[in-house]
Amino acid sequence: MKISKELHLISTVIFSLFAICTLSFGFFVITNVVYNFTTQLLESELESIIEDINSTHDILVQTGLDKVQKYVDSAKNEISLHYKNYGFRKTGKLTIIENEKVDIINGIFNLDYIESVKQSKSGKIEFDYFGEARFGVYQQFPLWNWTLLLSIEKDSMLAPRRRYLNVITLITIFTLIITSSLSFLFSKKIVDDIEDILGSVKKVENGNLSTTLEKSKTVDELFYLRKGINSMIRQIELRTKEISKSNEEKLRFKDELYESEIHQREAQIMALQSQINPHFLYNTLECISSFAAQYNAEEIENISISLSRIFRFAIKGDNIVTVADELLSVDNYLKIQKYRFLDKIETIIDIDENMRNQRMVKFIIQPLIENSIYHGLEPKLHKGTIYLTGAIFDRSMEFVIEDDGVGIPRKELVQLQHQLENKNNSDGDIDVGNRGIGLMNIHNRIIYAYGSDYGLKLTSKEGVGTTVNVILPLLMERTENV
Repeated sequence: MKISKELHLISTVIFSLFAICTLSFGFFVITNVVYNFTTQLLESELESIIEDINSTHDILVQTGLDKVQKYVDSAKNEISLHYKNYGFRKTGKLTIIENEKVDIINGIFNLDYIESVKQSKSGKIEFDYFGEARFGVYQQFPLWNWTLLLSIEKDSMLAPRRRYLNVITLITIFTLIITSSLSFLFSKKIVDDIEDILGSVKKVENGNLSTTLEKSKTVDELFYLRKGINSMIRQIELRTKEISKSNEEKLRFKDELYESEIHQREAQIMALQSQINPHFLYNTLECISSFAAQYNAEEIENISISLSRIFRFAIKGDNIVTVADELLSVDNYLKIQKYRFLDKIETIIDIDENMRNQRMVKFIIQPLIENSIYHGLEPKLHKGTIYLTGAIFDRSMEFVIEDDGVGIPRKELVQLQHQLENKNNSDGDIDVGNRGIGLMNIHNRIIYAYGSDYGLKLTSKEGVGTTVNVILPLLMERTENV
């Protein structure tokens, strides 16, 4: 089932991202900990070495030998010999730099790392020592113009990090196995429940009204959905029996009334079906919205709410509504399209406030915006914009729906304009496509309601965009001829 594959795919993606983020964060944290700990250890050891050197310098000062160069050189030489085979943590190494360029312990001149320590009195450094990557800290001993660098091999320094990363990896894998297994089992139960509901609905679709959905084994929302579907099946079954009984009664009527009565009963059936279906869809969307809210599925909740409001607007009895109500339905439609197209489509609406209390035939603006999206902006590679404006004139009001989409090819535009300008629409043999059928339906509804002075006007330029003008009367009287 498609929903099952999508749930498993989403779970796999989420758990994979969780594993990657966990391991990346663990690697980052452990690396920082190792570097900080090693830095503190080296700094502490370097401070101890500098104290020893400073003690030697103090002895020279106290004895007055610091002014005799040969004694000072002798003291420096003894210190360099003492630290030549320094064995701090096996790979530790002390470097003493004099005159900012000479390594007096190893006799090395002008290596890159020697030049790097000139930049500050103390700090950290990573450098290459004859093909060996090292990390160290350094500090100046200004009394003798020395810079002391205590370093350690990076491989030995980072060795503990591997052990910690192995532990984190094992914990992450174990957690993923447990959570993914639980998620799979839970999603499988929900999918099985939904498949059971769909199977029962298909039985009803095939005419089996004796079907009854069993109690949900997973979440309460599916239980209420089953309960609602069962109630709808019982109502349909009851209505069907009543209609069947009425059909039997029609046979007893006189021959001259037979055909008229048949039409009347069929009209009643169609009215009943048109009422049941939107109400069922509206109630089902409300149920889905509650389900989504409970599980923090914000996008599903918002889409369900917007779609249910459109259905509620659609099943209202009146065909004449206020401009404000029509714009509210347009707003709900655009909210749904926003989730589908993300930021590809922008809508700018500017309606004269005096228009909002005017009355109009409903479902005029929304289908035109839908035309702009599907025929104008959706084929466009880049972001597009729809402009909806409205203004009042002396004896009419006008809406303008404009987009900067791909436009209409010249030949098709001429055919559409011809159809719209032909008031009696006698040229029905002209092929205007799906776009034209929608425009003509809206155009004809307006003409049937208010006369041929009103309707749609269409202009377009291929590659630039399309504009539709909707002209309606002011202070419209209620009419059902739509």
